[in-house]
Amino acid sequence: KSETYIQRLAEIYANAAETRVDYPERYPFSASNRGRNPLTGQLQLVARLLGGGVKTKVFLVKIGGFDTHANQTTDYDPTMGGHAALMYHISSAMRAFQNDLTKRGLADRVLTLTMSEFGRRIGSNGSYGTDHGAGGPIMMFGNGVKPGIFGTNPDLSRNNVDMQFDYRQIYANVLRDWMEVDQDVITNDIFFRDFVSGANPEGGNYEPLEITRDVVLDSEHFLQKHYKIDKVHPNPATDVSNIDLMVNDRQLVALELYDVDGRLVMQKELQLNPGKHTERLRVSSLKPGIYHLKATSEKLNDTKKIVVRR
Repeated sequence: KSETYIQRLAEIYANAAETRVDYPERYPFSASNRGRNPLTGQLQLVARLLGGGVKTKVFLVKIGGFDTHANQTTDYDPTMGGHAALMYHISSAMRAFQNDLTKRGLADRVLTLTMSEFGRRIGSNGSYGTDHGAGGPIMMFGNGVKPGIFGTNPDLSRNNVDMQFDYRQIYANVLRDWMEVDQDVITNDIFFRDFVSGANPEGGNYEPLEITRDVVLDSEHFLQKHYKIDKVHPNPATDVSNIDLMVNDRQLVALELYDVDGRLVMQKELQLNPGKHTERLRVSSLKPGIYHLKATSEKLNDTKKIVVRR
């Protein structure tokens, strides 16, 4: 079975084109921290497997070295040193990964989340390092993430980062909003609700955080719901018909009107931002009869019937 699995992964890998993006290799700002970026090879592999059509829903990549109790920075510059190199590795590799996904047409389908087994304290411990702390940041990347910072600034006088979010809530929201897992499953399996008594000994319940936004999921249903001709009114029309169009991101939409014989009688292009838009279609010059309105874009493909009367 392992051989079959490996062979299938090799086929998927071979089906995808090589990356056209330059991934970072070295930390460029310090001779003492120029180790190879450990995320480069991992993220290149993930991007290529996704490009080949792999059905895996979750990938795990790793970067270590954050347990820096000493020499986290240099003694001459707090913005330089081992920790700065690690943060550079993450940010530069993720930038390349996102660019790779965009060129492969996959950027709207992938969400990346960072996690750590421990947090760090705020102040130095006296040896240019930091000790373990209660809380820590979670970073999220991707077109499906609502940009910005969630939470409030920590109280720096406490020399520790208090936890503001139960990490299970972060995972639960990603499962619910991004992967469309049923909320009952999340309550029972993430928050460990007892099936018999209904008790929740670990505490907590699913709470919407709205950390993701609606973009394209790997679902035809999603496309049909968020990219469509929402309404044609009035219909039948005598002079003007209003076309309500819905898109979920910036789209160049082509509108085409065909008669019953399949002849193109009207066309126009619209550059639409996310949201609902109304386009006036003047039909006074058309003969009475049945027409078909087609709206197409990168993600939109919808057709509605229009009846013209006099």
